[in-house]
Amino acid sequence: MLFNTNETIANVNLDFYFEDKPPVKNIEIKVLPERVMCIRLDNPDLIGGVVIPPLYQYAIRVRSDINIIAQIGRLDTTQPNMAYYSSMGFNE
Repeated sequence: MLFNTNETIANVNLDFYFEDKPPVKNIEIKVLPERVMCIRLDNPDLIGGVVIPPLYQYAIRVRSDINIIAQIGRLDTTQPNMAYYSSMGFNE
């Protein structure tokens, strides 16, 4: 989730890093003023066509031209009792 608390558009770049292949960098996203954008990583159309298979190791770097709050959450669907966890929001 990307949260833009500002009164101007946030120009955000996402970089994806993997264990066994080169990174994919500079996926451009605009977050409207005073809005939250929830990006589902299982929808490649939202992240520049990047495909991240289930259970695949990755890291994301978030860069923005203005301060925003970035928070990641993850849903574990590998068991019948699905578990969701998230991190604390980080002011970029």
